[in-house]
Amino acid sequence: MSKIVFMAGTRPEAIKLAPVVRYFKENTSNHEIKLCSSGQHKEMLAQALQDFELSPDLDLEVMTPGQTLSSLSSKLFTAVDTMLNAENPDWIIVQGDTTTVMIASLCAFYRGVKVGHVEAGLRSFDRLRPFPEEIDRRVAGLVADMHFAPTHGARNSLLQEPEACQRDPGPLPGSCSHHSAAIQELCKAHGVLHPDIDGLRRYPGRGAQPWQAGTCHA
Repeated sequence: MSKIVFMAGTRPEAIKLAPVVRYFKENTSNHEIKLCSSGQHKEMLAQALQDFELSPDLDLEVMTPGQTLSSLSSKLFTAVDTMLNAENPDWIIVQGDTTTVMIASLCAFYRGVKVGHVEAGLRSFDRLRPFPEEIDRRVAGLVADMHFAPTHGARNSLLQEPEACQRDPGPLPGSCSHHSAAIQELCKAHGVLHPDIDGLRRYPGRGAQPWQAGTCHA
């Protein structure tokens, strides 16, 4: 039996990894699945996971108010390495472009643990925009053993990078945000929906117009 650790540190990571974690937990018997919270954004992460009826199996608790990226990174290096030593997983799955993603990928690489990168291949080709996310996702891309690109453009970006294209460019699973939205629709169909989302759907100004969901990063 192989062991897979899903790593999440922020609310976006939790939202996008939730459908993947749920699928593995509910549909696989030949894998040991663990969800690890780095604690980078502890409260917001917990809230997002709760919406999907998930809770971390492991919590690294690195959150400290006002800490710098360097301080966060140093704590993550120690905490993630200690976790990997204790759990000895076959794979670690990361999502996106946060500090948690970069450090977890590097720690796994150092220990010979395979890395799967969800939402891989997104590039601005400007290392300062977004900062520090552009560097975070490039580093994860350098060490990942399998890339899961959300779009054809992202996959093409990976194929143009010598280090990344030497390994499996992976399938094209699409956006995990869409899968998360689909889960919320399924929950609604069964009468189970987070009250904040339900309130938004019933907002009087909506009328008969359809909703469109989007994400932004300022």
